[in-house]
Amino acid sequence: QMCIRDRYQRRVHGESVTYYRRAKVETYAEHSQVDGLVQRITLFDDYKRVIVREVRSFFKHRIDKLTIRRRYPYEFKTIEEYAPPKTNYLKEPGKPSYLKELIQIDARERILRFYQNRTQDWLVERREIIGSKTIEIYENRDDRVTYRSVRFAPDSLDLKIKDPYIHEDNNVGKMVITKMTQRFARNQMAPAHDQIAKMVIDFRKQKIMLYYHMEEGDIAPHYTIEERENLLVLAKINENDKKYDDQEQQRRHRLFNMEKECLQSITTQETTAKTEREAKYQFEEKINNARATNSQDLKEILEKSLFDQAREKFKDNSKKKQDDQSKEAKDQDFLAPFLEAAGLPLDQPLNYQQALDIKNKVMDNLKSRILARAQIIQARLEEERKKLDKAELMFQKRQEQGLKDDAGENLEEQIDQLQFKLEILDERAARFEDMAMRKYQQMDERLGKDGRLKVLQEKK
Repeated sequence: QMCIRDRYQRRVHGESVTYYRRAKVETYAEHSQVDGLVQRITLFDDYKRVIVREVRSFFKHRIDKLTIRRRYPYEFKTIEEYAPPKTNYLKEPGKPSYLKELIQIDARERILRFYQNRTQDWLVERREIIGSKTIEIYENRDDRVTYRSVRFAPDSLDLKIKDPYIHEDNNVGKMVITKMTQRFARNQMAPAHDQIAKMVIDFRKQKIMLYYHMEEGDIAPHYTIEERENLLVLAKINENDKKYDDQEQQRRHRLFNMEKECLQSITTQETTAKTEREAKYQFEEKINNARATNSQDLKEILEKSLFDQAREKFKDNSKKKQDDQSKEAKDQDFLAPFLEAAGLPLDQPLNYQQALDIKNKVMDNLKSRILARAQIIQARLEEERKKLDKAELMFQKRQEQGLKDDAGENLEEQIDQLQFKLEILDERAARFEDMAMRKYQQMDERLGKDGRLKVLQEKK
């Protein structure tokens, strides 16, 4: 017989293994493995199933959204695919990395592809050729940058580069930048020949090569070659002066700023990639620790299972029902606030002194509320009486003076309205007085019938 969980998992103990001629298929129930593994397919090159060609692992419910991992042991290659995340463990909430695919080829190359809704920098692909070059591809950026790359070489080599830029690479450490390249998309609303399509900064040759966009019908792009040293000297001279004498100085200062922005962006992206890689390693370490300790607390690794969600929903509903019942019982129990304030039990009989104190507090509380309401009604009556006396006095003066006009008629109508209000308030005050007496009497009878205060009836 299968238990409910096994029936849900569709296999006894949540595991099954099937062998084929040159393949092995291992299937696991959801949430039965620490890392969220649900299926592993191992493909072999021989019928003895010894030489592994590929291992495909399928995952579900992982917080990092990993869905497929393919390993090629003899090629030293690993490919990982990710689903679009709602939130991301890699960075702060609301700023996910949107990793789509990761390709790692030994210690030679690393390719990261991202979903297009990575809006903080619009990066869609990052390619790291370890030890020599890093390439970044963008889409939909406001500055129209579509491509950036940086070439570097070990600091130990004698490259004879004047004032070299040092690049802190995540894979090999400090390197000297030898070349930077940027590409830009064309603005269709401006002339193509005025827009830079590609900018290459060669630090070994100390040259900057600029390639411009082509108009329709052009065969080859227009390009220029600048001496970087002359460019930087002129730009640094005018760096603190925002007013330039001619367009040539403006152009050279713009190129100088483009070089600085490119270097700054490369450094920023390297820091971001390092943060995301460290977070990934920490996540894998959590999985290894949970597997080593056989931990059942996987809330930081896997999303909640159907059973956990149902269990939590049941607990929440039960707690809410208990709170509602407790609140309803407390609302019905008029003695509860007074007993809690005095530190007395809610469901046990009291001794004579305790019962007398509670009764006096309840009656005093009711009396104070009735008196407060009576004072409000009385204040309203006095206010309306003053208004009526004032209006009658003015009306009497006008009659003595023999004045007859619209103001007198309005004053007479006002007096009638005030008299009507006073009659209403007098009736309301009389009803309130009668109701207060009945409430006071009903409360006294209710206290007499309460079992917790029965000692007061026994002493009579």
